[in-house]
Amino acid sequence: MYDRCLLDIAKLCQSLEKKAVTVYRRLAANSSDGNLASFWKRMAKEETEHLDYWRQLAALVRNGVIPDIFDEKLAIRAELRKLNERVERLLKLGPRDQTVLSSFALAFSLEFSVLHPAMARFWRFTEMITKPGTSPGSTYDTHIREFIDAAHRHAPADPVLELFGEAIGALWQNYQIVAHTAETDWLTGLLNRRGLMDACRALAHLAKRNQFVSGVLMIDVDGFKKINDTHGHLAGDDVLKLVGQAIQRTVRHSDVVGRYGGDEFLVYCPQIGDHGQGVLADKIRLAIRQASTPTVSVTASVGAACQRILKNPERSLLGLIALADRNLYAAKAAGRDRVVGG
Repeated sequence: MYDRCLLDIAKLCQSLEKKAVTVYRRLAANSSDGNLASFWKRMAKEETEHLDYWRQLAALVRNGVIPDIFDEKLAIRAELRKLNERVERLLKLGPRDQTVLSSFALAFSLEFSVLHPAMARFWRFTEMITKPGTSPGSTYDTHIREFIDAAHRHAPADPVLELFGEAIGALWQNYQIVAHTAETDWLTGLLNRRGLMDACRALAHLAKRNQFVSGVLMIDVDGFKKINDTHGHLAGDDVLKLVGQAIQRTVRHSDVVGRYGGDEFLVYCPQIGDHGQGVLADKIRLAIRQASTPTVSVTASVGAACQRILKNPERSLLGLIALADRNLYAAKAAGRDRVVGG
């Protein structure tokens, strides 16, 4: 079963992109300036490429891959419906006099209307479970800058239009910050528990579809309370940062790393077997040893678990985490600074 409201949100975002394509194609067709017409065609092409992303995202939602990543889905769906209605009115009005200035005013109004934090959240989330640069969000800064630069080249100087363009760029930056903050651990810069579990759930669904063996590593800093008590909490914070960096440097590009809570870190490993996971776990353990400072010696224990996800992906994921956690406790009981499982 898929989330109907989540699918509606994805399709409403796609609908906004379709409207942008319509506007820019119309502006290209009505422009008497060849260079300006080429610019509008290029913008229409960029928006058309974005449509492919939304089609693929809608398919992922239908297949149950995308988890519930929004806190207030119903409110977001209502907002996006209103945005679509607003853009539909813009389409009907169009630039009244078809001047260059009015064309850019329409384009900036459209970009302002299309921009919504739901898009930023979707874009950032899909890059978490694939790789950076795979969503429209990776090029949106350039997309906005192209509009501002083109307006400088082709439109008469207009302070209000310039301010509007800069405001759109600032708004996009703010949406990115909000999306990043919602899922990022403030101390280590890794995913927080919410962002981590959202990404892991999505990858577990993909693993089920593709019959992949997936693995989980639970990593705990040995004697962390003693580090805090002996060297102070600021030193403890530094240790957590160094450990997080050591893990991130060591894992594969496809692995997902996050701070699970306190001094525990979790790594989700898609497409990995027992042997490969054991090798990776020991590399991480040794990398954490090297994170020691002249005053603080750092080691970690690692619990590993892997299996093929065949039935309920979310239940299987929780089972993997529980098994890795039990193996972590076994590693602690056996003397710490070691790997159990995998």
